[in-house]
Amino acid sequence: MDLFEREDEMAVLEREARLAAGGQPRVVLVEGAAGMGRTSLVEEFARRAGRDGALVLHARCDDMERGVPFGVVRQLFEPVVADWAPERAEKAFAGPAEPARRVLSTVPHTGAAPAHDDDPLPVLHGFHWLTLRIAAVTPVVLVVDDAQLADDLSLRWIHYLIRKLTRSRVLVVLTRRGDGTSDTLTPLSLAANCRTLRPEPLTEKGVADLLAHAWAHMGAHEPAPELARSCHRLTGGNPLLLRALVMALESGRAEAAALSSGELPKRTTFLYAEFLADWLAGLGARTREFAVALALLGESDDAGTPARLAGLDDAQGYLAEGQLRGLGLLAPSRELRWAHPLVREALGRDLGGPRRAERHAEAARLLFDDGASLEEVCAHLVQTEPSTDPWVARTLIAAADQAARQGAPESAARCLRRALAEPLSPEERTTVRMRLGLAESHLRPAAAVRQLTRVIDDVTEPSSKATVAGVLCAVLTRVGRGGEVVPLLDRLADELTPADREISLRLQGLRIGNVLLSGTKNIPREELERMAQELSGRTPGERSVLAPCALAAALSGFPADHVAALAQRALPQTPEELAGHLGQGAVFALAVTDRLDAAGRHCDAAFREAQRTHALPGPADLVDTRSVITLLAGRLDDATRSWEELSAQLPPGQWGALRAAPMAVQLTVLNERGDTEAAVRMAAELIATAPREADYLSSYVRFQCARAQVAQGNTRDGLDLMLSAGRWLAAAGFENPVILPWRTVAAHVHAELGEHRAALELAEEAREHAGRWGTARALGTALHALGASTGGGRGMELLHEAVEVLKPSPARLELANALLGLGAAQTRHGRLAAARVTFTDCLVEAERCGALGVAGAARRGLRAAGARPRTRRATGTTALTEGERRVADRAAAGETNRAIAERLHLTTRTVETHLSAVYRKLGISGRGELHQTLAAPASERAG
Repeated sequence: MDLFEREDEMAVLEREARLAAGGQPRVVLVEGAAGMGRTSLVEEFARRAGRDGALVLHARCDDMERGVPFGVVRQLFEPVVADWAPERAEKAFAGPAEPARRVLSTVPHTGAAPAHDDDPLPVLHGFHWLTLRIAAVTPVVLVVDDAQLADDLSLRWIHYLIRKLTRSRVLVVLTRRGDGTSDTLTPLSLAANCRTLRPEPLTEKGVADLLAHAWAHMGAHEPAPELARSCHRLTGGNPLLLRALVMALESGRAEAAALSSGELPKRTTFLYAEFLADWLAGLGARTREFAVALALLGESDDAGTPARLAGLDDAQGYLAEGQLRGLGLLAPSRELRWAHPLVREALGRDLGGPRRAERHAEAARLLFDDGASLEEVCAHLVQTEPSTDPWVARTLIAAADQAARQGAPESAARCLRRALAEPLSPEERTTVRMRLGLAESHLRPAAAVRQLTRVIDDVTEPSSKATVAGVLCAVLTRVGRGGEVVPLLDRLADELTPADREISLRLQGLRIGNVLLSGTKNIPREELERMAQELSGRTPGERSVLAPCALAAALSGFPADHVAALAQRALPQTPEELAGHLGQGAVFALAVTDRLDAAGRHCDAAFREAQRTHALPGPADLVDTRSVITLLAGRLDDATRSWEELSAQLPPGQWGALRAAPMAVQLTVLNERGDTEAAVRMAAELIATAPREADYLSSYVRFQCARAQVAQGNTRDGLDLMLSAGRWLAAAGFENPVILPWRTVAAHVHAELGEHRAALELAEEAREHAGRWGTARALGTALHALGASTGGGRGMELLHEAVEVLKPSPARLELANALLGLGAAQTRHGRLAAARVTFTDCLVEAERCGALGVAGAARRGLRAAGARPRTRRATGTTALTEGERRVADRAAAGETNRAIAERLHLTTRTVETHLSAVYRKLGISGRGELHQTLAAPASERAG
């Protein structure tokens, strides 16, 4: 392929490829106006990269395929996967990559049918893993041309992949038309590992070189300089338009002398289309009809399909293909595809209005009869007018089922919306509306509410009605209509209770959960305790009631051992429960009792089941629960990653009213990390959008926002807001000292303001509630607040007691804070040697947790106590990065490198790299010494 004046761009691409091949994943975004040579540039680069040993996966996007779920991803992977032996395919798709298998037509797959609320995240993650496994064998170059036209799910995967890649041999090359100021690729251009290339128009010299090359190819004399100047002026240096003019000159459709007028530089794209359409008018009628048919299809494996669509026989089709190839309008590949999207656009102008819809209908039937995929068929059907043919509705509904199995609810909804325009029986219409509402519930909650409220009374099958009710409750809450949930469930309970006890229990569990979190002060705790005693948890329905009962007991501050026992009875046991919503209350309750390992195992099992069936609990459920678990374990970096994962699977703007819960957890993380500026920004957003009525969630949000205000220095206003939220929570019976530690936090603020009486009152109350709850985390935190409020020698004794209580607990972040308080007290009392030891232990724990604010305060304390604190150790456990520490902990627990990789979403090579660094920093020879080294006391580990 001949390129002109693209040496600099090619050099950048080749340099980025070398970096990627060395394990530094890179992204290159090539953008520019139509015809500027983006496609030619990346195709030539791809050819060179393949020659140099990289595996090049290529996809081209167009408007026709935007409705095909994972269409671009399939273009990338299906050709290479189709050539794999069965053994290699089984290995590549094992474990977390398995959901990707369901999307690829070239790979056989099995698996359970998905649940109604299929989410694409398992598929996104599956293709991420598939990419990593391919890149572990050979460097990978992913090329996506005209990426701004990619289907939504493929775009989401591109974002997901780029965000997740670390030390992988992957280069992503994307092209987009225009400057991209408003498309979804813009955030990628801001990434640190992304380079943006903008090919410039050819200079007059470049135009002259291109013309000279073309004239030499024709065997003609070198063109006159005046022709190069005229062509440059008329085309603005646009390479594609210049080539079109050259083709016109070659074919006699234009004369060099006639190129002295025109307005091509001003309206390049439109006039190119006009020029090309006029030029194609000179072709034979059969070739033109063939070209129009191919423009409608987008591309084709051979000439047969566009020929039949054009009313031609195969021989006529192959002749037309040969003529288009001879003119250079088709790309140099085995399949039929246009050399540039502008060619297709020019031909598509002949297909306007009703005629376009008719041709799409013809294309859909033709593709179906040829055995094309349902996605290809329905990409045309959704652009047709309503018909009386029952085949249309059947095909659209079948395509929606397939899209759901592939984790593409938006594509399923598109097919179902079009199916509603067909003549359906009342029963069929009810079913389609129900499935449309379920599909829309993920990304279009308001639309889902409209569909499901219209259809719920028409659904007669009890299990389906209960499913609709559960989804409708969730979307009503997301759109701010949570007050309608309990009356709806009460009405349905009266209707469905005689039908099935299990269904009745499911509805009852939903009702309790909504009353608990969205109600005011009317939580029937005695009734919940009675139900908890009566239900054994033997059936899924009983567990669906016990789960919110366990959550209610936890929020109310009942003894932790009682809550843990209740939560254990309520934990999900069947695959359907694991991939559902209701059981997460039990997992959350188990976590706050500090049974973090058990809660983490159930959370991981839920994710594995979700990956297997493509069904994820709602964004405020499973990922939020995992964030809480990691926060309680003091792993702030992991909690932040959970937040990022949640944002990736569902943009925050689409959470609706449920956004407050995960945002409040992330605000807690920001407060603990000492990131005051980010915490204040998020607090302002939360306060502005939080519900005005008093309930559990809004009070919890106000408490976390108050902490951010205090950290910023707005102490009095923050304290007032904190006390207001805390007193409402106490009056409503929400007295858990771990989930809602408002008394201990407010006591610290009062003490800092010199208001010791108020501080002592709150600290004493906190110790009382901590004693009732009964975990070391709660008691140690209360003792810390009491010591800070008491002051003097007795206060220092209480702080020392708090440290000793917290040391054996999993509450590492609370331990770091208590050590900080004890070190400060020791310094005030002149016990500088002891303070230095305490501050050192504090620094170790704070760095391990990622609590940068506490770590900074510990360094300042060390300086005040006469020490010179390190900035970061080069050896010892405190020198480990967060990623190295996570890998080391898993290895010390006996997990294999492969198991660690799958659990932490890393490659095996990355795990090996981390472990090598761990052994070097710890001065040990291998795994056998890990457990003992990591278990050493903090002061000993600090050296």
